[in-house]
Amino acid sequence: MKRLIEYAATIGVTYELSDDLSPHHPGSYSDSRRHIKILDGMTDTKTVCAFAHELGHATLAHRNSLFDWINDRQERAADEWAAAFLIDLDEYGLAESKYGLRTDWIAQELGVLERLVTAFERSLHRFGDCVYINPRMGAGQYAARIPIAV
Repeated sequence: MKRLIEYAATIGVTYELSDDLSPHHPGSYSDSRRHIKILDGMTDTKTVCAFAHELGHATLAHRNSLFDWINDRQERAADEWAAAFLIDLDEYGLAESKYGLRTDWIAQELGVLERLVTAFERSLHRFGDCVYINPRMGAGQYAARIPIAV
């Protein structure tokens, strides 16, 4: 949580724990106020994941849209940002080697919600004997390239 709080301060975002949010939507971000609200009383894992998700919205400068497909895309992007912030690639690799495709067990091992493990996996692309993180079109355009055993 400390790392999240420090990051929020560096990008000028304030936050508060609040009891006026729904458990179905445990976090909210206001771009105009640069402020995050997180539902108070959740488990540490849920609180950290909700805070990271809302920081994803802040970092990516998301605003609510009239179009559901844009809002859905922003929700996925915020989850992917939160997953990249919270999940260490080496720790993920160890958990995956222990639990295989069981994203629920991997999530428990990493201390995050299962939906963030799924979001993290969306950013991984395996080609041959390498895993590429966030690859783009064109040679050499990726965040990281990790050789793996085949």
